[in-house]
Amino acid sequence: MKREIKITVLMEDNLSRQASLEAKKGLSFLVETDLKRMFFDFGSGSDTLRNAMRLDAVFGPIDYAILSHGHYDHGSGYPAFVKDGLKSTLYAGPGAFDRKYVKAGIKYCDQGLSFSRYFLDRAGRDLHELEGLYKLSKGIYLLQGFPLRNDYEKLDPQRVKEVKGEMVPDDFNDEIILVLESEKGLVVLVACAHRGIVNILDTVRENFEQPIYALVGGLHLAKAEAARIEFTVKALQAHSIKVAALCHCSGAEIISRMPEFAEEYCVLACGDCVSF
Repeated sequence: MKREIKITVLMEDNLSRQASLEAKKGLSFLVETDLKRMFFDFGSGSDTLRNAMRLDAVFGPIDYAILSHGHYDHGSGYPAFVKDGLKSTLYAGPGAFDRKYVKAGIKYCDQGLSFSRYFLDRAGRDLHELEGLYKLSKGIYLLQGFPLRNDYEKLDPQRVKEVKGEMVPDDFNDEIILVLESEKGLVVLVACAHRGIVNILDTVRENFEQPIYALVGGLHLAKAEAARIEFTVKALQAHSIKVAALCHCSGAEIISRMPEFAEEYCVLACGDCVSF
């Protein structure tokens, strides 16, 4: 059976051509295969749910709810979906509910989720914290744990989290990605790639025999230095990716370089979709 994959952008920093939608810093996708439907991230608030309603994304069963990492612009829209009736188990990485901050001088600016485990308990929703490779269903996987392997993809020292009352560097160990098998190869969906897109794709390659066909999502390279951009472009070329669909925190420079590492490419915004 042909496995068709459709990915719809429910929330992103920018609008596309559907002016009835709302755009805000953040990310949310509806992912549909021939057998399953899932949400990958939820944006920062109830505006993501309103977009989902306008795009007919909530009218039908949702098999999985996935939180890529514990930042507000990726997960704080989740409670609105629960109040609307979303009952699926929430899949997240270890430490997603730690309080996360950006250090700015002597102050710490909150970046964490707007809900806690207590909300899940009160709402009667299950939480599955995963580590490593986890199979959701046939051809659908979550992956966590991306070793830092190179000198270019370094963690941002300004990003910290609160653990047992102490501010410590945020290692983004909670980051997870979605990997889907297709007839043409793997479709890899990332949210922010805080641990580095090259580290992430190298880990995918170690866990799967199929080549990476498509890369979708945010690469967190908006503020990257030129040397890191060059390193990333060469690494993506080595993976022989056929399709790139970038958005959110990727940055203008890497977006402008897509023709160098992908045969087909686009920039995604609210209301856009791609199929594989």
